[in-house]
Amino acid sequence: MDKYNRMLEEVRDLLKGGDSIEDIRDRATEYVDSWLPVYHSDILNEWRDMPTEYNDRGSEEFGTTGGIFSQMTNDLFLYYLDEYYQAIDEVEEEEKEKEESEEE
Repeated sequence: MDKYNRMLEEVRDLLKGGDSIEDIRDRATEYVDSWLPVYHSDILNEWRDMPTEYNDRGSEEFGTTGGIFSQMTNDLFLYYLDEYYQAIDEVEEEEKEKEESEEE
């Protein structure tokens, strides 16, 4: 299962656990932190697989403090955050569709 599908599952599980979409969206940065790789080899592999439009976005957003792996992790953070918000939006749409079909 790819990372995006695992993010979808996490959002669904959080909803089942009683969190609202708004709560999940508010804490998205905390959840994304848990998705970030720790080891240099994993950071490098994930960064290589990341879409190129995210290259150096972390430096633009957070500055260039830290070494190259810190900067790559910042790029990954912004990429994962966009993916996570997309997963939240998708699950929110699923929930709306489910509510609409139950009303019929």
